[in-house]
Amino acid sequence: MPPQKNQIILICLFLSITTLIAFWQLKDNDFVNYDDYKYIVDNPHVKEGFDASTVAWAFTNYHVGHWHPLTWLSFILDYKLYGLNPSGYHLTNLFLHVINTLLLFLLFTGMTQAVWQSAAVAALFAIHPLHVESVAWVVERKDVLSTLFFILAMISYAGYVKRQKVQLYIVTLLLFIFGLMCKPMLVTLPFVLLLLDYWPLRRFKLGSSDEAAQSAELTSGKQSSKKKKTKRQTVEVAPHYSSLPHLVKEKIPFFILSALSSLITVLAAQGAGAASGLEALPLGTRISNAVVSYVIYMWKMIWPQNLAVFYPHPGMLPVWEVLGALLVLALITYLVVRAANKFPYLPVGWLWYLGTMVPVIGIVQAGAQAMADRYTYIPLIGVFVMIVWGLPELAKTWRHQRIMLGILAGFIITMMVIGSWLQVRYWHESVTLFQHALDVTPQNATAHNNLGTAFREKGDMDKAIFHYMEAARIDPKDPKPYYNIGEVLAQRGEIKGAIPYFQKALDIKPDFLKARYNLGLAFMQMGDLEQASQHFRETIRIMPADKEANLNMGVIQARRGNYDEAISYFYRVLQTRPDYAEAHKNLGIALMQKGYLYEAISRLQEALRILPSDPEIPYILGRVFAKQGNLDKAAMYLTKSLEIKPDNADAHNSLGATLARQGKLHEAISHFQEALRIRPGYREALNNLQVALAQQKNAR
Repeated sequence: MPPQKNQIILICLFLSITTLIAFWQLKDNDFVNYDDYKYIVDNPHVKEGFDASTVAWAFTNYHVGHWHPLTWLSFILDYKLYGLNPSGYHLTNLFLHVINTLLLFLLFTGMTQAVWQSAAVAALFAIHPLHVESVAWVVERKDVLSTLFFILAMISYAGYVKRQKVQLYIVTLLLFIFGLMCKPMLVTLPFVLLLLDYWPLRRFKLGSSDEAAQSAELTSGKQSSKKKKTKRQTVEVAPHYSSLPHLVKEKIPFFILSALSSLITVLAAQGAGAASGLEALPLGTRISNAVVSYVIYMWKMIWPQNLAVFYPHPGMLPVWEVLGALLVLALITYLVVRAANKFPYLPVGWLWYLGTMVPVIGIVQAGAQAMADRYTYIPLIGVFVMIVWGLPELAKTWRHQRIMLGILAGFIITMMVIGSWLQVRYWHESVTLFQHALDVTPQNATAHNNLGTAFREKGDMDKAIFHYMEAARIDPKDPKPYYNIGEVLAQRGEIKGAIPYFQKALDIKPDFLKARYNLGLAFMQMGDLEQASQHFRETIRIMPADKEANLNMGVIQARRGNYDEAISYFYRVLQTRPDYAEAHKNLGIALMQKGYLYEAISRLQEALRILPSDPEIPYILGRVFAKQGNLDKAAMYLTKSLEIKPDNADAHNSLGATLARQGKLHEAISHFQEALRIRPGYREALNNLQVALAQQKNAR
């Protein structure tokens, strides 16, 4: 019997409210220092808004080693709407998750006509604690947005199967493309469509093509009478069966798109310098971890405790553990294959789980994690189908079956809501997130490193260094903790102490550009210009457009008196960053030293336009105008510099000298005295004061 419209509406309302209850506290969560800053907070492209260049960047850039242009565009839209208010980003993720839940319910209801089973699958998908990471982590917009197109593609495909309209086939292809542009994990969609062909769409049967044809004749001959006799029909039978090779051929455009997406994913990782993990871990290690992870994910589905944002990779696992996991997988596979003809949802659900997990199971390692909760967002749908459709079969002999199943469903939903609500709390901000990760996975170098950064952002440098040290102890081959310790020490002014840590990071990873640049900067601050030059030159060799390295090379050359070389470095910076005030300022100083006063003034005025709050720029401009003989302009800019920074002794002295040249001795004396008050013993200001006092005395 077809589901009633009111029934559908009430279930959708229940699913929406339940999901909102589990996740609503997301609105109070902050960004976390685990890619949220790379993707959004510190990403200038996201903040530029929608224009041709930003859209082009979204489609052509491999930022952070991924190609997902629609995800980027969604973040750009979020910034347009919410700025850097994290609530908006979190609520957008939650809204998409609710939509995915409702669409999943409608998808299975439409394909199977089994309303309550479809509602149960959607409920488990909506509120399972393993899915908190995909919703609560802003960056995982990739998950919720790609899954939206994934489910829409399946709905469109089910419509195509029913109506056989080529337009719906094309729509399915387009939705698949959109999904791939959100997250490449969707490459498994053609495989999932073949599973749906088996059940619940019933487009082919296991066995030979002759058997399928005979079954098709029997089905078409008896279909009308079956509809009359069957009071409660749970599966909408397709008009006819097809052979499996024909259905595979039908999916060829989808397989081509999957192959293209996989190629782009590899190119993106290489283009961004992202490590694939193939070099770091042997194939046997990756396969053993993948086998065990399949079983652990299922256990966490049953008992979702000790969930962490990052699970450290264990390396090579004990043989008994791998063999035990293989035995569990083999046993489940054997049982579902044996039951395939009677319970077709079992092999479909099981293969859905195994197949959709392949891109992220770790055989091709992406990152240092052993597994991740977010990877279950789509795959667990398959296991939910197995449980929800299989449980009534197991409960056939129960007394009061419906009541007992209803009570069981209510208990599970309540427990899942509580579990997700508790898990969302850990995502409130970086300290709670990574402290919880350490509570459940103590030997977690990544959690220590990120917790150190969280404390650093709060200004607690001692705790930051402690956690960085712990990260380095647990994983001494990771350069990031050493680099972070160096940054904290440099931030404290302990430049000499920071140098060995930057060097250690470079020893581990010679192409670590930030470590090399900061090592050069540390040597520059220590006055060792030769060592600093070596590191800046190497940084520029690896990354010719690095603006900071080029700028500092220019500053070093200017300090050495090599103004022509300095000018060339500053011009190089401005070729890629024409709005970089520091480059304009330093170029103006170098041009002034060469005697090119008009060009120097032009550059300094541009620097002041870009950065009007910098007191040094009007101070230098005042000196250039004084050297040029334009005393009025000199006095104006020196006065402006003092308005920004009143305690600048040099600016007071220069303004005093300018005023003295204008004959304004009384005002000049006042500025010389202020310069000496700020910096007692300032010889030049003292000499200028004595001269001004003598001139004032003679004038009387």
